[in-house]
Amino acid sequence: MGDENQLRIRNLFMDVADLPPADRGAVLGRLCAGDRALRHAVDALLDAHDSAGSFMDNPAAQAPPFPEARLLGNEQADAWIDRYKLLHQIGEGGFGSVWMAEQREPVKRRVALKVIKLGMDTRQVIARFEAERQALAMMDHPNIARVFDAGATESGRPYFVMELVRGMPITAYCDHERLDTAQRLELFIDVCHAIQHAHQKGVIHRDIKPSNVLVTLHDTRPVPKVIDFGIAKATSAELTQHTLFTEHHQAIGTPAYMSPEQAAMSGLDIDTRSDIYALGVLLYELLTGATPFAPETSGHIGYPELLRIIREQDPKKPSTKLSSLGPSAARAAELRRVDPRRLCALLKNDLDWIAMKCLEKDRERRYESANALAEDLRRHLRDEPVTAGPPGTSYRLRKFVRRNRGRVIASAAALTLLVLGTVGTGVGLRQSIIEQRRALAAEADAELRASELEIVSAFQSAQLDAVNPSVMGARIRSELLEHAGEPAGAQLERYFTALNFTTIALRTLDENIFERTLRAIGEQFADQPVIRARLLHTVGVTMRDLGLIDRAVAPLTEAIELRTAASGREHPDTLMSSHELGVLQLRRGSNDEAARIFADTFQARRRALGPDHPDTLQSLYLLGIATWSLDNIQQAEQHLLEAFRGFHATLGADHPRTLALIATTDISIGVRVFFGGDREEAATYYREATENLRRILGETHPDTIESMRNVATLLRTAGNPQEAEDYTRTALNLSRAGLGDEHPETINLISQMATLHWHQGRVDEAEPYLREAYETRRRVLGDRHPSTRTSLNEMASLLNRTGRLDESERLLREAIDLHRLHAGENDIRLVAHVVRLAGFLDRHGRIAEALPDLEAIERLARGYYESRDEPESLAIYLHALARARAASPFDADRFAAAESALLQAHEAFISGQALDRARAAALDLADLYERWERQQPGRGYGARSPQWRVRAEPD
Repeated sequence: MGDENQLRIRNLFMDVADLPPADRGAVLGRLCAGDRALRHAVDALLDAHDSAGSFMDNPAAQAPPFPEARLLGNEQADAWIDRYKLLHQIGEGGFGSVWMAEQREPVKRRVALKVIKLGMDTRQVIARFEAERQALAMMDHPNIARVFDAGATESGRPYFVMELVRGMPITAYCDHERLDTAQRLELFIDVCHAIQHAHQKGVIHRDIKPSNVLVTLHDTRPVPKVIDFGIAKATSAELTQHTLFTEHHQAIGTPAYMSPEQAAMSGLDIDTRSDIYALGVLLYELLTGATPFAPETSGHIGYPELLRIIREQDPKKPSTKLSSLGPSAARAAELRRVDPRRLCALLKNDLDWIAMKCLEKDRERRYESANALAEDLRRHLRDEPVTAGPPGTSYRLRKFVRRNRGRVIASAAALTLLVLGTVGTGVGLRQSIIEQRRALAAEADAELRASELEIVSAFQSAQLDAVNPSVMGARIRSELLEHAGEPAGAQLERYFTALNFTTIALRTLDENIFERTLRAIGEQFADQPVIRARLLHTVGVTMRDLGLIDRAVAPLTEAIELRTAASGREHPDTLMSSHELGVLQLRRGSNDEAARIFADTFQARRRALGPDHPDTLQSLYLLGIATWSLDNIQQAEQHLLEAFRGFHATLGADHPRTLALIATTDISIGVRVFFGGDREEAATYYREATENLRRILGETHPDTIESMRNVATLLRTAGNPQEAEDYTRTALNLSRAGLGDEHPETINLISQMATLHWHQGRVDEAEPYLREAYETRRRVLGDRHPSTRTSLNEMASLLNRTGRLDESERLLREAIDLHRLHAGENDIRLVAHVVRLAGFLDRHGRIAEALPDLEAIERLARGYYESRDEPESLAIYLHALARARAASPFDADRFAAAESALLQAHEAFISGQALDRARAAALDLADLYERWERQQPGRGYGARSPQWRVRAEPD
């Protein structure tokens, strides 16, 4: 029985060994798929396993869970390293051995444990091992084996524990399953994405080969996993204090997959392009069944000569290599389910060009990234021109014909009819053929122009993604002031406070980039609707994300219409555009329309992609957000929980998309839905999510910083102000360093620091932060920006607290006027502005002056807080409203309305355990009844006052 079959038997055994015996048969029946010999072999192993298990069930024979005698030397089965029991050795390298081990706590699972061999714990080897351990810990990707734990044995030999990948080398798996070329390329593209992830984390693998790329099955779907970063090297930072230097004349890597610069051993810095070369060798082997310099060189030359060949000799193209393999070519073709001639034809041109671009001796001429290689392979699979190929007209035309085979056949049929109808008119026939060729060439050329424009559009989008319109506006303002000089600059600065430079920046982007781009798309691709739709989609999404919300509606809507007409309502491209339009409508506040779009898109994606596809789940999640905004809270909670559970099951708890699901949700929604109102539990989740994001994205990434700010907010509301302050201070320092002092996230953190000090009664420490946030927002965003209005209120509260009353009142009223002007009367944030002014007036005996503003927002406050089941927030507003009514000139209806509002507020405060507020409301009720009795004596109001005064007393 061959090694590959033995490996498959072992993997199947390990897949079912831990299942209850009664459940194994059904699982094995599905996995063995009718292969009786395979099933018999696995059953035999299971019988032996069960017999051994019966013997071990004897309590007297059981080993203690954590034996006192720790493993100090040679590893052997049934020995322990910390909390891991070694089962059997599954691999061995030059300096380390790999064991299947069993972890007993805190979870029970099988893992792979790698430990340095005895006698190999030299400084260099330990440094190399440490680099591997830390490199893997930095990465989180579905196609890279995960690291669970790391440590050292009691003898000081380092080890790490990683995901147990039960699979076959990618080449062996592809041959065993007889995958065709396209299927092999799909697997290889996943490998490219994994290597790209490693490169983004600053890690070079430097030993990519089939045995380090294993294919395992997830629900019958093959998933490649890259393992063994044992000789990884950091590209941008030290992974360990034990920096590993390659000694003179020491080549690191496997010769057949080694890049020329690795083989040179010249001291030339090895960078990510060495991995591109190794990926090229792996691709070459997947295509042909042989590596570029084998089998001709294998076994016939020495190691130095092989390194020389790698450095100096150009390999044959894959198609040429295949034709020189003789009988091996027939075997390779058979394993790919084609004949040798057909396989050779499949490799010519695109795949030859792609592989040879990877294998360039000059690394400057290779693909610049693993993603670029993957995308070129995607182009090949879509029958689009590849970047590695020559851009000749005939090549582009061939690609166009292949993609549009049906249309070309129809055109050919029409041409045949034309020929039959014009027999004897040779000139007409010739002219028809010329026109047909021109039409095809013109459309192919249009396709090329579209590709070029999309490249430009994608490049612009990538650049604009990093543009923050608020920061851009601030720079415009600074440039104007700098060029104006003095004294004109001082006059301009006074004028500039009335301007919103964010709006100016957006208008500049729209008029100078997007308007021209949209015009060019309409003019150049009027007759190519599919191409036009693709470009309109890209531009619309970019405009939306930059803040050109209303302007983005038209291009996205047109993209949907064009894609629906061309490909149908449930085509993935159409659904993608619909989803993005839903996001746009949600940001516009068109919640009804957003909910309708997300509901339709979710149902269509569920039918087209399946219920567990991440895109389906994303539409469900946003349907939940839109439904919440429409006050259908119960339905929204169901959608949100189902989406979260789907992401958790499909991608895993630690996947960035799963983490971001809650991290980007409004905290008030997230705490209620995902944590049942438990803020401490929510804070624990955010702590863990933050640490994962710091590891995955880096600590200065905006998402990481935002997550840290959310942790701090939750900790403050959960009653842990010191830890909240620590998180905020760390996030603020990182944001200043990574994003700059004027970035909106930095300003938010400055404001949060002020809030933390304020809530702890440290007003003097809060003032510098409040003033910096206010002055920076006013300078950067202008007086009309919503964030500036927030700072206006905060500064007003500070001024009131420190006795600067006139200035405080002026800022509070200015904030309300600006909010009404720019956000309207129906924005819930207006309630906070008005209640804040009422509180100021109340403290100074003038609460009645706030009554017109408070009554104007009653419907808004009741509707919003009642729909979201936030009784305490509503009670705070009602308490202020009632006090204003009670302080106004007597009117029986007004006093009755004040009574009703105070009773409702008192009940809500009691339910929410806000006892101080409840006592204040009870005292106000007692005072109200006494005043009412004086105005309308003899009606029993005075008798109600004492009972409420009793309730107002402390317990």
